[in-house]
Amino acid sequence: KNHAMFVHASLQIDLVLNKLIMALAQKLTHENAEASISQGVIVSIRSYIMNFIWPTKLTSPHVDLGIPISNGVNILSEVGTTDLVENSKERQYKVTSSNLGLAVYETNGIVSSVWYDDPLGRIWSKGKVLKVNLYLSRYGKLEDWEPRLNNGWMQFYFNDTIGINMAYGLHKDVIRFNRQSV
Repeated sequence: KNHAMFVHASLQIDLVLNKLIMALAQKLTHENAEASISQGVIVSIRSYIMNFIWPTKLTSPHVDLGIPISNGVNILSEVGTTDLVENSKERQYKVTSSNLGLAVYETNGIVSSVWYDDPLGRIWSKGKVLKVNLYLSRYGKLEDWEPRLNNGWMQFYFNDTIGINMAYGLHKDVIRFNRQSV
């Protein structure tokens, strides 16, 4: 029964997306007689929207933990202008774009934590779960991650095999990976 409901929901989403994309293509073509929306553009728009709802790949840049902070800052600069935020506890380099927030934290000259504010999958609970699994897979084998603590507003996962932990808010937009040894 659950599978049938899922298939039905997927077909409904697919139908709505196709109608929205075709309406957008018609509007753009109507507003500019010289414009022509190619099938490739329509497929690209559809793919982007589907990945936003039902994530199959991450669009954020990957920043490895333990790399020199200069390398981490270089990766951030590919997204936009990087800001330095310091306090008595830590140094953070942060960048924000229209669709992503990303920060790296420095300890002893290396990237000790990476923070993602990623809206991918935001509008559907299953999409959020998929996004979290994609991020966990980015930083290790999915089966090596163990959920250990949920305090009501934060969920914590630990990967003792590689010495990394991950925390996210229960809305699953903001995700932070930390080296355990730091």
